[in-house]
Amino acid sequence: MDRFDFTAVLAASIHDLKNSLAGFRTSLSHLAATCSSKQRRNFAELEYQTGHMNNILMQLLLLYKIDIRRFTPSIDAHVASEVLEEVLARQTGLPALQRLQLESECTAGLLCYCDDQLLCSALEGLLINAQRYAKHRILLSAAQHGDFVAFSVEDDGPGFTPEHLQAKTDSHTEIDLGNSHTGLGLFFVSCIARIHTHGDKTGHIAFDNGSRFGGARFTLFLP
Repeated sequence: MDRFDFTAVLAASIHDLKNSLAGFRTSLSHLAATCSSKQRRNFAELEYQTGHMNNILMQLLLLYKIDIRRFTPSIDAHVASEVLEEVLARQTGLPALQRLQLESECTAGLLCYCDDQLLCSALEGLLINAQRYAKHRILLSAAQHGDFVAFSVEDDGPGFTPEHLQAKTDSHTEIDLGNSHTGLGLFFVSCIARIHTHGDKTGHIAFDNGSRFGGARFTLFLP
């Protein structure tokens, strides 16, 4: 049998899966519009899970393109508050059904130089993750932090475990296929941060339990 590029086959398969999932989500939305109020929570849960699956597939495709050096970020000036509005607009109805309060906070007139679609995808993934652990509140914010614009997601959940907090820098970000939490999301956001550069400065991430609500805080710094 001739040798073949397994990663290319995998990428093509992911692309097909993503297309199928898009069709399924459309059908799901149509069904949800006709369901009773008692069934809406179940549909909202399905929307959340399929949204999470779609986000993972997008991450895998992008990481593949980065790995084969066929991806160049489209960096431009964007209004940070508009980026936050776009991310919040992508959220499904699940947060409301869970009585989660999604808030945003941004310095007026703040500009960031970024690939806005990549940034939105990274922040959306962080919000999806925060929804798993938050009790009542999640805050998405953007502010100037020295030579960087800091995008943070904070919640009022239990916070990061000591094991997670040991991986303090990008150099410790790894994918662990033997763990139920593989670290793919963290790895993806770290990659998005690093492909944003300006002069001698490179984007990076940080996470701690310093949320103003007492839970976890994840911050993405872009130069």
